[in-house]
Amino acid sequence: MALQLPKVVQNAISRKRPAIPQDRLDDLRGLVELKLELDDRKAELEKELSKINARLLELTRQEIPEVMDGIGSKITLNAEGNHPEVNVKVGPFYSCNIQVGWDEERKAAAFKWLEENGHGELIKTEVGVAFPREDRKKAVEFLKAVEKMGLNPSLKASVHFMTLTAWLKEQVEEHNRIPPLEVVGGFIGREASVKRSKS
Repeated sequence: MALQLPKVVQNAISRKRPAIPQDRLDDLRGLVELKLELDDRKAELEKELSKINARLLELTRQEIPEVMDGIGSKITLNAEGNHPEVNVKVGPFYSCNIQVGWDEERKAAAFKWLEENGHGELIKTEVGVAFPREDRKKAVEFLKAVEKMGLNPSLKASVHFMTLTAWLKEQVEEHNRIPPLEVVGGFIGREASVKRSKS
């Protein structure tokens, strides 16, 4: 048996749309074309920005520190022509991140190392259970009766990258220890700070 649509829906479907005035179509076409042009321009600028950011990293973390090796850890370059006076300083750079995209085995190894070496307090642990919306009452009772309800909560462990990076810096600078960088997702390098002098 064919599905019968309500009369209101049948009438809406059978009605022909009124003709759209040409000036409205022209306005719409102009706006859509502008939107597409801006989308393309934005994509080009984002691609260019990505290249600029990559080049800035090369300059600040590799090339300038290498040149500074023969000069010292900081220097002030005098103003010259249109270029202002600039302070250049090279110091250590730290980064540490147990990345979301790592496979579970690699993440587990990182968390295990932190736990076994007295740094388990860095790990944030979340326990979550998904309840269908009709089971809101069960969700409220969850804290009292997880096991009785037969639920299997999921466990998620993480360490915020800023926390882990600060911890890595502290380990190196205050405790003179370098943890296994590959295990904890760490990187230690040098970075140049280039700042215009205040007038």
